[in-house]
Amino acid sequence: MFWCEANMSKYFIASILIVIIFAVAGVYFLIKETDVLENKAGQNLERNPAESVINPKDYILESYPLSQSPIYDSLEKNCFDRHIASAKDIRLVKDQNILVPSLLRLVYQSENQKPGCLEYVVSVFSVPTGGEYLYFQASLNPDANVKYAGPFGIYALDLSDLSLKKLSVSKFVFNLDEYLPISEGTYQILAGGNQLVDWDSGGVYLINLETDTRSSIYKTKDGQWLVSRIIFGMGPYFGHGVRVVNDEIIVGVYDKTKTEDGYPIKIDQYGNIFAESASGAVLREFKPKFIENITLYVK
Repeated sequence: MFWCEANMSKYFIASILIVIIFAVAGVYFLIKETDVLENKAGQNLERNPAESVINPKDYILESYPLSQSPIYDSLEKNCFDRHIASAKDIRLVKDQNILVPSLLRLVYQSENQKPGCLEYVVSVFSVPTGGEYLYFQASLNPDANVKYAGPFGIYALDLSDLSLKKLSVSKFVFNLDEYLPISEGTYQILAGGNQLVDWDSGGVYLINLETDTRSSIYKTKDGQWLVSRIIFGMGPYFGHGVRVVNDEIIVGVYDKTKTEDGYPIKIDQYGNIFAESASGAVLREFKPKFIENITLYVK
């Protein structure tokens, strides 16, 4: 009897211990599982920050009458009375909320100027399919009696903090050197909206708007150029044999020394370009001799 009671006591204690062990193990497992789930949730938040993803397509650069702009009252109205009806400003809108009421005001601020005679006008340059930037261009207003009228800068609007940056590659896109020959369109924005191809008489280049960089992707050889025609008016006007189709660039290469009729092309010490016929007459319009087409691909 004593032995049975002793054994039962031992079995009872053992049972208690087993229950305690299973209980502790269960609590430990539950804690570890909770930690794992929390870690996974944290990783998902890090990998999929849905709330912080920026899609440029969610934003609208909306043009509206300058008379409704916040800078309107600061402008000198007598400078542009004739054009006030057509003058525009642009605002940044998302989900019907105005985030930036005036891009013109941002341009004036970035140039450290106060609005005067509406020196600047703005227009959309590129709305990419991805990334964190929208791009617009600013031009000097020809109605404000400025020396140079035309586009002078591409600005990147950072959608993460609405800050503004003027891109250094603007000078290549808009050929801002007043001593260069006038050229027909010398750039094309690629499908994604963050890159563009630009060219001049000596080569083709790839511009990355996000990184504000320009790299060479084709250079002509000696005695060659990318000029397909030259017309003289107030100065030389260049046509170029470059076409961009999707992400494929077709580069027309031409002879820099002779026309398609075999007349010599000459460039004097001042950089003036001209061709002479067999009789010695200066040609006012001519086409350099075509050499070949080269196809380039943008990755």
